[in-house]
Amino acid sequence: MFADFAERCADSATDTPIGLDFPFTQTDIANIFDVTRQSVQRESIFFKDHGPVEKRDGAWLVIDLAQLRRIV
Repeated sequence: MFADFAERCADSATDTPIGLDFPFTQTDIANIFDVTRQSVQRESIFFKDHGPVEKRDGAWLVIDLAQLRRIV
């Protein structure tokens, strides 16, 4: 999901970081994918720990789209 949003929001293929300022809560994302909010939290932590995604000032940033695509 992050990768798809990032590709749509990027100004160009090399535009990084890509800001994703969408108004979805973890509960909203969980409902979209029919999973628990805790599952979304776990995956968010995984992405942040492995570097392709960060969260700053309430917005998600895709730091490395290619890396994100590889681990998704």
